[in-house]
Amino acid sequence: MKKNSSIKKIGILAMSVIALNSYAQTPGTLSFEYSPTAHPNGYDGSKNTLAIWIQKADDSFVKTRVRYCCGGSTNDHLPVWAVNAGGFASFANFNTDVTDATTGATLPDFQLRSINWDGTDVNGNVVPDGTYKVSVESTWNHGATNHIIRSFTFTKGTSIDNQTPANDAEFNNVSLIWTPSTTNSIDETNTSLEVVAYPNPSNGMLNIKYNNATSIKIVNMIGEVIVNDNLINENNGTYTADLSAYANGIYNIIISNGDQVTTKKITLNK
Repeated sequence: MKKNSSIKKIGILAMSVIALNSYAQTPGTLSFEYSPTAHPNGYDGSKNTLAIWIQKADDSFVKTRVRYCCGGSTNDHLPVWAVNAGGFASFANFNTDVTDATTGATLPDFQLRSINWDGTDVNGNVVPDGTYKVSVESTWNHGATNHIIRSFTFTKGTSIDNQTPANDAEFNNVSLIWTPSTTNSIDETNTSLEVVAYPNPSNGMLNIKYNNATSIKIVNMIGEVIVNDNLINENNGTYTADLSAYANGIYNIIISNGDQVTTKKITLNK
């Protein structure tokens, strides 16, 4: 009887560990970017609609990150996203969930696109760890052949998931990295990424203090990368950026060391 009792206790403990792991909710940041193939001969030159959103492995909706459309003849140009986000395929601008997303009118061109996700749902709650997808839908002309949709699968959890998927006909230079906030460094010294940007708000000239980083990007609110540079001093330093030629608004500073990513928002107010 004692032996059976011990086996039962071990079984209960194992099930408890599995349950805890199944419902772990690790905070962190997903950074995703790609260069779209240009299509200059669309319904209006290089204009295109775009949605990027997060889904669970079963395709259920988690959160929209960007949505650019809709009006007149482009209302039905993001049908997959629209239905997934709670709306209608024929009317992407009605009843669709864009909580915390960057939204705007149809995009004028095919620039480098970049988004971040903080691991939360539309209610601001950190979602359970597991397999997720970042999905992209874009249309640049009328008709089914002028529309693309693709998903990139990643694992949200306690480990870094760093991917560079192969180029295809529509997606180039794809980069995807999930970085948990709880990531421990192999080096016992302080190697966590840190970034301080000042002044914030900025009137154009911006100083960015960093440590343990190898690259820096600055991204505007429609996902265009306006600064993309390697950092000479990886241990620590100050990077100066001149944003005076750009429009007022919110910008994301993305610092990376190849394994980890950290993001800082700044306001440009000239």
